[in-house]
Amino acid sequence: MNIFLTDPAMKQMLNEVVVNATKDLKRSGKVPPLGVMMGKGRAPGMMPLRFDDAETKQESLVMLGAIAKNVGYDFVIVLSESWMASHPIEEADAPHPPPSEDPNRTEALIICMKHRDGSEVLVVVPFARGEDGKIASFGKRQQFDGDSVHVGMMDVIFPQEHSTH
Repeated sequence: MNIFLTDPAMKQMLNEVVVNATKDLKRSGKVPPLGVMMGKGRAPGMMPLRFDDAETKQESLVMLGAIAKNVGYDFVIVLSESWMASHPIEEADAPHPPPSEDPNRTEALIICMKHRDGSEVLVVVPFARGEDGKIASFGKRQQFDGDSVHVGMMDVIFPQEHSTH
């Protein structure tokens, strides 16, 4: 059972995170990578993350996971912006450039959540900027649970409890 999708309080919190992150993105034009750690009986913890490249991203997530585990947080939220690209299903096995280099790329707000029980959820909210660089529009919110999409970057968060995906 995925706690983010079955527990009413977690479902509400997930929705609030998405709504607030979308509002912040619209207002400021950016969402710097951020890790948020939460748990019952604990004050929330926040940690700015560095996603300059794959190595710093991995280092940031390892540190976030270690802090969350050692302090006893129940779950972690990672917010960031990213590029995404989609291709027709018949091209699924064909090689594609990384999304950051794909001519059909779209920017997206990414929200990943992982619970110490292994539950995961990924929310993707595509967006477009106008010529002035400001957020012009948001696409349809897409939500995936850990059973349908495995968020590999979250493997270092609560790794000993990682589900078998």
